[in-house]
Amino acid sequence: MVLVLLLPLLIFIMAVAYFEYDEWDKRLKSTALAETVRGSITFAAGSSEDVLNGDIDAVSDMIRRIIKSEQNYNDNTLLHLTTIVVLDADGGVLARTGADQVKPGREYQGPLPQGIASATQLVHDRDQPFAEIDTNNATLLAYAPIDWQGQRLGAVINEYSLAPLNAQQREIIGLFLLRSLAAIGAAMLLGLLIVRWITYPLISIIRNLPQLGSGRFSLPALAAREDEYGTLTNALSEADRRIHKSNLALQKEIEERRQMEGDLKLAATVFENSSEGIVITDRDNNILSVNNAFEKLTGYQRTEVIGKNPRILKSGRHDSHFYQDMWRHINAEGRWQGEIWERRKDGVVYPKWITINAIRDDTGELTNHMAIFSDISERKAAEQRIYHLAHHDALTGLANRTLLGDRIRHAIHQVRRSGRMVAVLFIDLDGFKLINDTLGHEVGDTMLCKVAERLQSLVRDSDTVARMGGDEFLVLLSDIGHEEDAARVAEKVVSAIAEPYHINGQELRTSPSIGISIYPQDAADENALIRSADTAMYHAKAVGRNNFQFYTGSMHEQVLERLDLEHGLRQAIERDALELEFQPQYDVRQERVTGFEALVRWRHDDRGPIPPTEFIPIAEESGLIVQLGEIVLRQACLQSLAWQHAGMSSFRIAVNVSARQFWDGSFATRVQKVLEQTGARAECLELELTESTLLHHRSEKEKELHELRAMGIKIAIDDFGTGYSSLSYLKRLAIDRLKIDRSFVHELGHDSESEAIVIAIIKLAQTLNIELVAEGVETTEARDFLVAHGCNVMQGFLFGHPQRAAAWKVS
Repeated sequence: MVLVLLLPLLIFIMAVAYFEYDEWDKRLKSTALAETVRGSITFAAGSSEDVLNGDIDAVSDMIRRIIKSEQNYNDNTLLHLTTIVVLDADGGVLARTGADQVKPGREYQGPLPQGIASATQLVHDRDQPFAEIDTNNATLLAYAPIDWQGQRLGAVINEYSLAPLNAQQREIIGLFLLRSLAAIGAAMLLGLLIVRWITYPLISIIRNLPQLGSGRFSLPALAAREDEYGTLTNALSEADRRIHKSNLALQKEIEERRQMEGDLKLAATVFENSSEGIVITDRDNNILSVNNAFEKLTGYQRTEVIGKNPRILKSGRHDSHFYQDMWRHINAEGRWQGEIWERRKDGVVYPKWITINAIRDDTGELTNHMAIFSDISERKAAEQRIYHLAHHDALTGLANRTLLGDRIRHAIHQVRRSGRMVAVLFIDLDGFKLINDTLGHEVGDTMLCKVAERLQSLVRDSDTVARMGGDEFLVLLSDIGHEEDAARVAEKVVSAIAEPYHINGQELRTSPSIGISIYPQDAADENALIRSADTAMYHAKAVGRNNFQFYTGSMHEQVLERLDLEHGLRQAIERDALELEFQPQYDVRQERVTGFEALVRWRHDDRGPIPPTEFIPIAEESGLIVQLGEIVLRQACLQSLAWQHAGMSSFRIAVNVSARQFWDGSFATRVQKVLEQTGARAECLELELTESTLLHHRSEKEKELHELRAMGIKIAIDDFGTGYSSLSYLKRLAIDRLKIDRSFVHELGHDSESEAIVIAIIKLAQTLNIELVAEGVETTEARDFLVAHGCNVMQGFLFGHPQRAAAWKVS
């Protein structure tokens, strides 16, 4: 701070020195200039006497007199004239001081004033006398033109040397230095006063100025003063408080703005990168901005829609009431959300889920609308697929039970006031399980699809065909006038379903058993209507299949009875309460029993003995036949082993094998396991399979038959002659015995066709070297016919009824 205050003092001293120097400079230059001008005037005066007209000697003499005069004059001065040069009108040297004289017109080689390149330029351009000191302060150059009567005659240049200081000059410089020291002392004293009373408080304030605005600016000593510094300090303290408060508010505002900028940046990023389309409009619903997703979803570029109304996207699927209701919600609630169909740029109409919000300012005035939407085409398609899967059969595409129930309810509601009827046809395919088990599920599924196609072709568009599962179908006739209408449809179904099916190069057949129930007389709702039709279907199966039956009240009792039998059979199997009876197979020529057929018997706890013709079909339909067959096989093996232990002959025991049992898993492995567990001999076991079971064999089952024969087990074809397949399988398969069906044996002696069939079977067996057994032999007439044509082994009431094992004591 002291240096800052001393700076003006130094400037003052430098100014005084400059003025002293300038005065000294002016005094030197003035003296030299006066002498030079005087010499110029002298030369000019001499020109009247033609001094400059070529009299060089006269000029030189004049120069010598001038120098001498100047030397006397300048003894006590700082200036000493050293050289005089006289130039002519052309700038050439006319004369100069020195021992050697120059010739007229010689070029001037001495010093020239600054800015002058030659003596000629000096004479011609400088009209006024002047003087200047060189840069080393050693010499002084003075110049004056020589004019006479308005004519430039030439010029004179004087060179002076600066002599050392004399006593007078030293006194002048000493006074100058004394005044300067006095001024410095006064300035230092003034500086100390300034530092004490002005500078120190200012320095304290300046040092604390960086804290201004921080809330920490505090100078108690200065604040207590009652002068300007106290006022300034208090003012700065108040300013510090206000600035600090303002800074806090400003920082908060900056932070809020930074947060707002971040939010805006984030919002802009979300806006542009959102997977949902976004549209922002003004209060008049003109589009202001759209995002990238909008362009992708609609096909429009933003330049194509800016300024336009979103109605350019309308699909035409919604009427004016739809949009009026939408805008009523937006205006009342500020928001609307829902599904809407709109059109892309390429014309494709698609569904989208959209949310429209009304944006208002702080005063509540509407400023914008913003719509956010997404394409829900895939979701709608998925919903339709889910709905279809939930209401339709996956295999056939028909309605399922859920959809059928809805349509039955709707049909009942429609006919309730008209007095008309609703009919339900419950259809079950006869023998389908056998086809499915023997040929595989792929063939079975193909047949079900073909059945579904035939059923749909037989009904009206207003009717419904449904699949309940497995091989069960239902047909809803939604509006009929008479029961006969349902009967006519049922007749068509029976005829159509019975037509052959060509699948994988094979001709397959099935037939329907149909139960019919009618609303309102048979049931009051959809579930009861289906149950009644189901009951009628079981009655159709019971009376022979391949027919239709209308529901009656007594059928319900029959169904309950059947369910009771199925339940009792299941319990009997679980308790191992089934028994075997054995019917002998008799060789007429040898007159002895050669084997037995094991026949299962069931004694119900309440109803007593149940005929096999009643419970075997139930076991087939319910799937219990597999467990039942296992029981029969195991008990037959145990009985064979018991007879062996009792010393009886090793009789062959024949066991019937159902189609489901044969095709259910690895049959040969299960048979071997039973033999191992019971310890029975395989040679004593014969397995009887029906011709239809082997009707459509597969390679793996053919292999199993050979495996069974390799064990020593005999394979027999039961009910031979009732099938409708080719006989080539007899050559390929491992068949040991054919059993002539009892339906042919009963007619022997009475029906020539049956006799011809029996004779053909006997000859076929003899040709293929296959054993024969005739079933159902009850008369001597039948026995004799069979013996006469070569069949010696017979089974029937003529030779013995089925009895418990204990009843047979044969050797």
